[in-house]
Amino acid sequence: MTKTWGVLELGERVALRLSAWLVASILINDWMIRSIWVFWLIPLSLLWGTAVVLAIFHIGFSLRDGEDWSRKVRGAVAVPLALLSIPLLWFTGVGRVVGASAFLATHRSEMGLAQAKAGSGQSAALPYIEGVFDGGVAIIWSPVPPRSLEVKVQLRLTGERIRACRAILFDAYACNYD
Repeated sequence: MTKTWGVLELGERVALRLSAWLVASILINDWMIRSIWVFWLIPLSLLWGTAVVLAIFHIGFSLRDGEDWSRKVRGAVAVPLALLSIPLLWFTGVGRVVGASAFLATHRSEMGLAQAKAGSGQSAALPYIEGVFDGGVAIIWSPVPPRSLEVKVQLRLTGERIRACRAILFDAYACNYD
């Protein structure tokens, strides 16, 4: 017979809520950059700072008292493990793929117009994030990976050289440019 986790303790609920907040912050990061890019780091830093302070407080609170040592340790370790797993989403680019896919889904008609303007079988671009310090991001529809396009085609699509691309949908890429 296997043991179950049973009802979640306060610390475990806090860990789940903090994880959900941090995942949401990663998924809306691109939206924040597009909307208020100058100040996007302020709310994100406040959210992450609050999460770290709550995690530290929770570890001390969880180990303070209680009857079952294994339950206390599980509760105390749940928050740091949850917080440490969140940056994996950031570094793997999951937030950018989800954000760009959602943007493309809500701006499908604009991409259709760009494709019609480019011509049949030609690559088309839709600005996604512009005006950031390191260039920007465009959503590019292309039958071939956009990095392999000629430089003059890259310049037509983004106005600059394409630096890196990540596939978001079939024949659609989120591409960083200089």
